[in-house]
Amino acid sequence: KLRIEQRTPEGYFTKAPELREALLHGEFTDTIREQFKSMLTYYGQSPIIVRSSSFLEDGFGNAFAGKYESVFCVNFGPLEERLRQFEQAVRQVYASTMDPSALEYRAQRGLERLDEQMSILVQRVSGSWAGPYYLPGAAGVGFSRSLYRTSKDADPEAGMLRLVVGLGNPGPKYDMTRHNTGFMMIDALADRFGCDVRRLKFKGLYGRCKIAGEDVVLLKPSTFMNLSGQSVTEAMNFFHIPPEHVLLVFDDISLDVGRMRIRLKGSDGGHNGVKNIIYLSGSDRFPRVKVGIGHKPEGWDLANWVLSRFSAEELKQLEAVAKNIGDAVELIVSGQPDKAMNRFNS
Repeated sequence: KLRIEQRTPEGYFTKAPELREALLHGEFTDTIREQFKSMLTYYGQSPIIVRSSSFLEDGFGNAFAGKYESVFCVNFGPLEERLRQFEQAVRQVYASTMDPSALEYRAQRGLERLDEQMSILVQRVSGSWAGPYYLPGAAGVGFSRSLYRTSKDADPEAGMLRLVVGLGNPGPKYDMTRHNTGFMMIDALADRFGCDVRRLKFKGLYGRCKIAGEDVVLLKPSTFMNLSGQSVTEAMNFFHIPPEHVLLVFDDISLDVGRMRIRLKGSDGGHNGVKNIIYLSGSDRFPRVKVGIGHKPEGWDLANWVLSRFSAEELKQLEAVAKNIGDAVELIVSGQPDKAMNRFNS
């Protein structure tokens, strides 16, 4: 109940101190305590550091360093004493999520209403004993040099890499279905700009090409629609691409077939693929192109409708959309999204 109250706009700050105290004095189940003991036995009597690992922190652009606590444990002495110290460290890390600086940081980034799934990282401090003292291993770099040759394809004047993602479901069963419109648009972009989208990585298929003179990655997640964020965030983190440079292309049942709509950011609009991307990245600042697949007919189940196939006449209408989406992506990538919206928004 206290956690629910703290997540409301009224209780976000006011209920945090009470929740922090509850976390600091919480109890662990016997099963969890036995697992803790097993882990401490495995590490032996070496110092350890206990820190947080948040899903929100894994999203591009979020870093809770200095906001969530990391706790050093001496981890020396009788097992029960080491266990007591470790349990308190875990409580302290979780309680630090309610610190004012952490709450303000999440609020500033629009993360205050997102469900924060967080695990604990336990890191052993490498080192060796010197009599009564434990000396951590230390390393430093006095001179650093890269022995890798720069790729000839790398253009230092090309600017920031862009990512264009088409959403859909993998496998022949879903080919040409309404929910796979995003995949169909990526295929059209690949044909137009000479991109081979068959490289396997980021839990999906991707390829690189030039669009409007810019270096662009086209991506088709191989996760199912509801898990699209796993693929998208992996690619974002690998290429260091912020949400503002990730263009999502997906189906929209509120638009007629043959129509498209461009937005620079916004909510998921009830689309489960977009919902997962926003959740795992911690941001809704993704430009997107929504492609109409037609309103659900009366009496149809929504899932059956989006997984149904287009008629021959509708496929002809989509061909025109595929041509327009190539022009729209060129404008968006070249920094002219307003022009793209004025020209193509239905």
